[in-house]
Amino acid sequence: MHYSLDRIFDEKGKDVCSCWDIIPPRAIPKYIYRCDRYFHTASIEELYEDKEKYGLVYIDGNGYKIYTFVIINNRLDKKQIFSDKVDLAKNHKKGGQSQARIGRLHDESHFNYITKVCTQLRSIYLTNGLPNIKELVICGNAQKKDNLEKRLDPILQNIILGCLKCDSINKIENWCVELVKNEDELKQNKILIDIMNIENPRCIYGIKEVKRAFRLGQLKQLVIHCDVLKISLNKIKEKCESRGCILNIVTIENKLSDKFINGFGGIGGISWYTL
Repeated sequence: MHYSLDRIFDEKGKDVCSCWDIIPPRAIPKYIYRCDRYFHTASIEELYEDKEKYGLVYIDGNGYKIYTFVIINNRLDKKQIFSDKVDLAKNHKKGGQSQARIGRLHDESHFNYITKVCTQLRSIYLTNGLPNIKELVICGNAQKKDNLEKRLDPILQNIILGCLKCDSINKIENWCVELVKNEDELKQNKILIDIMNIENPRCIYGIKEVKRAFRLGQLKQLVIHCDVLKISLNKIKEKCESRGCILNIVTIENKLSDKFINGFGGIGGISWYTL
């Protein structure tokens, strides 16, 4: 629960004391206590945001399951989209006249199985020939997983985030979280390195300077660390969209982010041209 208490003015200009109890759709990840002039709502705003959606498929010799998932508060929130069971032909271990025929049936059933899964993945993860997920994770039985990866639609092959050998869908949740988290950290590190490049004449620092450039529509990219964000995230997103400015909210905490906050005030911009 998010609890806020403040004094506001009603329609008649009368000073009244009001409080709000907000119950978000998911649990708030951390306890925050602030006593200042701002409403700190960043921790609950992100719970209402549309998160980047990933695809997840688990496959073994008994069937397959297709999911979408998002990462919320370092936790995997997955939704099953489709599942199907399969009864594959077994290998014929003994000799005899029927060994070749049974072996051929075994190979055909496995080939058709992978084909079926690939077709289903195309119908779920592609819309008008384009991916409707950010990236795809494949896990399951080693041979089935490898065969699926090789025969997957090329468009989906290009967005594979990782593959994992495992025997249960329940065992891969932490791995998926770390996989996405590591990739996101690499991207945010690159953003920080670019924005703190003092040799780039298009980089702008200082709250007043950044605000002025933003107001005049001179910013191509705005970078803010979440710890210094003082206004509504949705509000600043709307302003950036109206000005054609790319917004990057940095959430990682490491040496680079500490340098960005302590040395650059946690806010910076890159202009369209040298000012």
